[in-house]
Amino acid sequence: MAEPVKSGNGDSSEEASPFPEYLSRDYREQLNKKFSKSMSGRLGEFGRVQVKVLVDKEGHVKKAEILTPSPYPRLDKFALDEVANWKFKPGKRNGVAEEREIKVPFVFEKDKN
Repeated sequence: MAEPVKSGNGDSSEEASPFPEYLSRDYREQLNKKFSKSMSGRLGEFGRVQVKVLVDKEGHVKKAEILTPSPYPRLDKFALDEVANWKFKPGKRNGVAEEREIKVPFVFEKDKN
């Protein structure tokens, strides 16, 4: 099962969470199906990946890179490819949108079903 995990970034910005609705149940199910069909899912490659994301003032991913790799480069690429398409809530300071760097952890586990 592939699942992004909500992670705080420790700053005191006005936005409670920069994360989009990808944490919804429907999105997690969609991500799990996509992962299951991927080469890593079919080969039983599991692990954790942490992605560092630079989010621009409009909430688009400006840059993404692996902060903590998994044992499998394919898992890392899967996480990077996914996060590159996300739209985040932009960071705000004093009511003004600004770029924000956040960490997005993914956990790829064997489906328990």
